[in-house]
Amino acid sequence: PGDQPVSIYMSYPYAGNYAVKIYNSAGEFIKDLDPGTPPGGTEHSFFWDGTNEYQQKCASGIYIIYAVEPTRVHEAKILLIR
Repeated sequence: PGDQPVSIYMSYPYAGNYAVKIYNSAGEFIKDLDPGTPPGGTEHSFFWDGTNEYQQKCASGIYIIYAVEPTRVHEAKILLIR
């Protein structure tokens, strides 16, 4: 047993700066899963293991994932249960 990572799938229709950022429900920054500047027409999966940027386990709760594209931002909420 152990913690299972969350899989975050992104498709990059065109080249540009992309980022995947995780915040807690209070709006505090948790972690950046930065893909950098991938070429257009590619796909990638990111895995969040429930830790912050210092590799410390995050508490149970609601977390907000922001998938940042060059022209828009997508938001999703996930529930982390420990």
